[in-house]
Amino acid sequence: MKTKMQIALTAALAAIASPAPAPAQSDYPNRVAKIVNPYVAGSTTDVLARARAMGLSSRLGQQ
Repeated sequence: MKTKMQIALTAALAAIASPAPAPAQSDYPNRVAKIVNPYVAGSTTDVLARARAMGLSSRLGQQ
């Protein structure tokens, strides 16, 4: 059975070993985001990419 000291030491090591979160950029994205579609214009993939781009545009506030 683990002692309180072993549990505390394990918790401290886990806290030290875990990476710190990166600071968020408040103005991300700060420029136009581009989606590259390697398929022919008007294909199903192109239509789906354009629909997804419109949704992302409204969420991100960018073109």
